[in-house]
Amino acid sequence: MQTAGSVLKQARIKRGLTLADVEKATKIKSPVLTKIESDDFGAVGSFGHFAGLVKNYGEFLELNTDFLLALLRRQADFSQTKIKPSFSKFPQFLTNVKTPILAILVLTGVFSYLIFQLVSLRAGPVLEVLQPENGAVFNLSKIQILGKTDSEAQVTVNSQKIPTNLTGEFSTEFELTKGINAIEIVAKGRLGVERKIVRTVELSN
Repeated sequence: MQTAGSVLKQARIKRGLTLADVEKATKIKSPVLTKIESDDFGAVGSFGHFAGLVKNYGEFLELNTDFLLALLRRQADFSQTKIKPSFSKFPQFLTNVKTPILAILVLTGVFSYLIFQLVSLRAGPVLEVLQPENGAVFNLSKIQILGKTDSEAQVTVNSQKIPTNLTGEFSTEFELTKGINAIEIVAKGRLGVERKIVRTVELSN
């Protein structure tokens, strides 16, 4: 069967040219020219690159490049098969195992995320009270309560709802009575699970 490589080789020999002559004129290395004349597509790596080299080679020999490219298309089904190097068996092995491994990794990641979310919901929201410190003594009756929780949690201070911002931070004033005061800060999550912190402070005057 007539191939693009055989047509190029016959034309070169007919003109009395060596591979070195062609390399000097086209800047295509002699080993690559040999592969082209042998129709070794894998030596280049892609059909587009190989076809470009064939076209350049054919133009140098003043051949019909449309005819050469038509021969190339007839030689292989490039619409479905990519050109593979000679050591393609190892990549093929990777191709065979890649899909199940990827599926396992994805399922493991999704499962781990769901477990994390479930544990987080059952454990209740995060709650951190920055102020006041437990056991603090104050001279003024009005104090500031500062803290942070999950952005979706509902916060109460001694059963009074306190608004939170987009990052879950909250702040409110609290009126102390003389003597010991117990301040109960509660954060309730989406499933109704609560996290509670109690601060005991004293108003001295």
